[in-house]
Amino acid sequence: MKSLWLKLLPVISPGIRLKLTMFTMFFCLALLLFSYFLNYFRQSDQLRVAFEEQVRAPQEFVGGFVSELNKLSDALVRLEDFRINLEERTMQLRQYKKAVAVKEKSAIKDVGKFFGFSVKYKYQVRRFDTYYSTYLNDKNLKDFETQVKALVDNTIQRQLTGGEFQELQRLAHAIARARHRKEVADGTRLFDALKRHTNLQWSSRLSSIGLNAETVRIISYDTDRKKVFDTADIFPKNKILTQKLLDYDKFKAFVEGYFKDEKVVRLSDKFKFKDSEFQASFGPVYQNPAVSSRCDLLNDADKDQLKFLQPAIDEDRKFSAEIAEIVREKEQRFEEIRKLGTAPAKDKEYVKLTADYKALIQKRQQSLQNLLGYDKLRKAMTDLKTKEIRDNDLSLSELTKKEKSLKDTISLLQKNGGKPAADGKSVGELTDQLYIVRQDIEVEKIRKFDLAAHKEDISKEKLFAAAEAMLELRDAALMNRVRLSLSSQKNEYTAFVSSEAERKDTYRRYAAVRDFIYAGLSETEIPPVQLARGRASPLSGGILAISRSEAEKHMHSLDSTPLMAAKQEDSLAWKLSGDAIEAYNLTIIDKSSGLKKIADSAFWLAIYSGIIALLAIVAAWYFSGVAVRRIASLSSTSGQVKNGNLNVSFDGEGYDELATLGQSLNGMVEGLKEREEMKGELMAAEEIQKRLLPATVPKNISGRADIAGFYKAMVGVGGDYFDYVALGKDHIAIAMGDVSNHGVGPALVMAITRSQLHAQLREKEISLMQIMLKLNEQLYAETPANIFVTFFLGLYNLKSGELQYISAGHSKPLVWSAKSQTTKYIEAGGMPLGMDDNDFFADTIELQKISLAKGDVFFQYTDGLSEAMNPAREQYGYDRMEKVLQKAHAGTAEAILASFAASVEKFAVTKLSDPGPSDLSDDIALVALKRV
Repeated sequence: MKSLWLKLLPVISPGIRLKLTMFTMFFCLALLLFSYFLNYFRQSDQLRVAFEEQVRAPQEFVGGFVSELNKLSDALVRLEDFRINLEERTMQLRQYKKAVAVKEKSAIKDVGKFFGFSVKYKYQVRRFDTYYSTYLNDKNLKDFETQVKALVDNTIQRQLTGGEFQELQRLAHAIARARHRKEVADGTRLFDALKRHTNLQWSSRLSSIGLNAETVRIISYDTDRKKVFDTADIFPKNKILTQKLLDYDKFKAFVEGYFKDEKVVRLSDKFKFKDSEFQASFGPVYQNPAVSSRCDLLNDADKDQLKFLQPAIDEDRKFSAEIAEIVREKEQRFEEIRKLGTAPAKDKEYVKLTADYKALIQKRQQSLQNLLGYDKLRKAMTDLKTKEIRDNDLSLSELTKKEKSLKDTISLLQKNGGKPAADGKSVGELTDQLYIVRQDIEVEKIRKFDLAAHKEDISKEKLFAAAEAMLELRDAALMNRVRLSLSSQKNEYTAFVSSEAERKDTYRRYAAVRDFIYAGLSETEIPPVQLARGRASPLSGGILAISRSEAEKHMHSLDSTPLMAAKQEDSLAWKLSGDAIEAYNLTIIDKSSGLKKIADSAFWLAIYSGIIALLAIVAAWYFSGVAVRRIASLSSTSGQVKNGNLNVSFDGEGYDELATLGQSLNGMVEGLKEREEMKGELMAAEEIQKRLLPATVPKNISGRADIAGFYKAMVGVGGDYFDYVALGKDHIAIAMGDVSNHGVGPALVMAITRSQLHAQLREKEISLMQIMLKLNEQLYAETPANIFVTFFLGLYNLKSGELQYISAGHSKPLVWSAKSQTTKYIEAGGMPLGMDDNDFFADTIELQKISLAKGDVFFQYTDGLSEAMNPAREQYGYDRMEKVLQKAHAGTAEAILASFAASVEKFAVTKLSDPGPSDLSDDIALVALKRV
């Protein structure tokens, strides 16, 4: 049954022609599908990127504009809030004024009293301000109002009239009053009024920065979910295209779901209905980058950052709990001293609590710095950037030198008529090199500029930026609450991130604000005594927005709340992040027309590709028939070669690959003929070489020692050699050599060396040193310079067990000690034979002696053993040799060598017993001598 199946299988199996045609069909189908989807997704991705690029600038513009208007709105509302607070707080704090009876002033009564008359004075009760009865006063309000008006004028780039500014104040006052009553305040009217005053050319500005009104609509909402800006108000067509989306129930649910949780800062979704497809995404507009950027670093920390921050997070939670305890005591004492009318700075208990609080804050800061390794991180960052700059300077210097060298060489060659340089390179090649070097110089110059510009920038240092956020977020939030900024907070934070000097100045300002709160000297201003000489107020660029007591209460809240709590909503970073959002931008992109173009393009691509695929299948069927007939002819002829007929000729006519194959097969047949002849010659040479090796052990060794040898050539014949010769009654000579390279040539060199050695051993006086010198002299004179022989020659005394030997660059012998039951490699060295004359050679070799005790084994080998390789190209190695000898030492010399041969066969996955070439990486010769 099996034989029948084997006969039927070739008949029913599809032939090459059908296989090739089917392969072409499936290949074309796969290529068609791949091209279709690749083109579709590639164009979709390009469309996405194009839309992202298209809306980035308008989003930034709208976000920046909304942020500026929010800043103006916030300043106006805070001004009115200040006004209301001033009125309310002045009334509230009257209770803390000190009542004093003041005697009336009367010159007549004073004279009468002087002359002894009885005089009655009238007294009036007057109230004087104490520390707690004072608040920001009318002067502060006037300064605040002046600066806010200047801010508004500067932002809208024109000076408002008194009536216009009063209208803005009226709208802002309504918002502030509603907030004081804890009512929902509608800020859209104030926002709309500010928009009117900006007098920007919206249509031209948005068009110039790339807003496509036909596909993109941007809507801004304030934190009360009121719409404050809409590009559709400027481009009516924009509104018509997207209005159907705004009325879509699924989209309404998307917007409603976003606003249910204001802490969600990124959300995007796709909407499909009928023939339209829209992409809608929300993005927050932040109020203060110094706070919001640090919050983002902590809230969005990746796994590496969280792992790095975790010890500091745990420590911060412990300190927050401790600080909460002292905060309760401080606030309780504050209420007590306020009733007594004692200023914070004059109450010892409060001063002590403040000192304890301050010390705890400093302790926390130091502990967090240590856990974060802040100083080390900063130094590592500085060192890295310094190294990058240094490496860039070094690279530029080397490239400049190379440029000068090339210019000089080109100039010299041009003077010599354009002849090639010493290394053969022409002027054209050197000019190309010069062009490449100059390009590299320009790249390095750009990199140098970039490195210099960002030398102190911390924004790209992930761990350092996260550590800085943990250490300074509270102070940044405190500064933001205490100081109403009247300048660009984005520019302030950009300067902070990119400049070490700005960072130091900012940290000093943070510290000064805390010192103002700690000191308790004034509620309404930072006393000059608290400012370092020559230092500007920490409020520069803004104004004091709240009193010291209010600032202290906010500071307590910040310090007693963990930066990152177990529940995210309890984290200070999460709370501040939500508080820092002042608006939300909703970007709507109509992708319908773009996707339709992509679909049309993909459809026509499929049609054209299908036609090409059909033509390819027809062509494959036709042309494969021609090829198959020629392949059948080649197959038939190769069958004859398989059966042993080497007198055949393959069809090699033509110039295509099949013709080349036929010609190659004809060459192969000729090579096979030659190889058969050479194989016979190599086998004869191998047999001859074997006869040059000792066939039997010396007769004088019987009963006193055991010796054996092993030889395997890599290609049948080789340049390795071993020998042992009886010398008199009590000595044998042991020799081993390894000619560089392998094959017939080294085998001839080794045959010459053997004959010279035997001639020397026949001399009556045997001197190992003289023999080595004569061998070196003859080989140096008679062999090419690239041929040399590593050689070992030993003289063993059968009676005493002493072995004298000289090594000429040969491998170190391995000896087994029966007494210590250990193996060790003994001294070798020297220069190989034939490399230099005797004047130098004689200085490199020396006579060595060892003694073998009973049971000791002396093992010598060529490097073909230690460097034998397995299929993974790993070497056999010296450690493996020691292990084999340790296991096999108890056997005969023949058994020891058999163990090595078996180990090499297993390691190298090759047979050493088969005649002819092997898979060895080098020839192997082994000799084992055992004293018995």
